[in-house]
Amino acid sequence: SLERQEEELIQLAERNLFEIDRIIKERASGYDLEREGILELLERVKDPQIQAVLIQDETRLGRGNAKIALLHCILKEG
Repeated sequence: SLERQEEELIQLAERNLFEIDRIIKERASGYDLEREGILELLERVKDPQIQAVLIQDETRLGRGNAKIALLHCILKEG
């Protein structure tokens, strides 16, 4: 469930002493890059204080070409 995934990521952050800046929840299609949560994520990773993005698995970011484009954008900002 999404609640279980969130709890696991919170525990991972705590174990690694990461401060949680924000939890972005989204239920939109992984094929669409124009998702509010993804746009927020892309904006947040521009902040040099953001050191990590925790996700349950890569399909949470997107699928197909949308995922590849998103990963490219994140790496470009980092």
